[in-house]
Amino acid sequence: MKQRLPIVLSATALAVAVFGTTSIGHAVGAAVSPFAKKAGFATNAGAVNGIKASKRPRAGELVPLGKDGKFPASVAVGGPAGPQGLKGDKGEQGARGPVGPKGDAGSKGAAGLVGPQGPSGPSGISGWQYVISPGVPISAGGLATSAVNCPSGKKVLGGGVSKTLTGFVAQTAPNNDGTGWAGELNNGGNLGPTTMFVWAICANVSS
Repeated sequence: MKQRLPIVLSATALAVAVFGTTSIGHAVGAAVSPFAKKAGFATNAGAVNGIKASKRPRAGELVPLGKDGKFPASVAVGGPAGPQGLKGDKGEQGARGPVGPKGDAGSKGAAGLVGPQGPSGPSGISGWQYVISPGVPISAGGLATSAVNCPSGKKVLGGGVSKTLTGFVAQTAPNNDGTGWAGELNNGGNLGPTTMFVWAICANVSS
């Protein structure tokens, strides 16, 4: 068919040239022209301005865009990433969010280190102690004195005199250095014998 097509076209051209001015020539031209036009279109089918289209990249041919409006990846490889743009302006602070739920209690921490010793506190009393002297017998009408001392290092806080039966306390007071207590009992009136005791309250006193 391809070999016969030029012969048919040549014969048609000859007929148009010979009979072109006659009614027969016009009839032949009118009958052949649509065929000739179709034959010319067939030789350029799928071409744009004489350039053919191809689904694959080929030299001298066009490649159509895909459904996404872009060339297929086979047309060209993407270039390297461009440089990083400038840092944008800081945006406005957003609104404060709602308070979140309370979290679970954490585990107990380890014991801390022992702290340094603190300064000495104010004056105080410690080592409170009650002491009493041996009994001193006093006959009727008699008079006797006695005393009791605090343990070493302690001071007397108070004291007094006591008796078993008769008599009255003549005097009672701490000694001069404040380390004990002394007293005197008078058993006058001939009421019979009695026994005298001197007692004291002692403690460590810091100044």
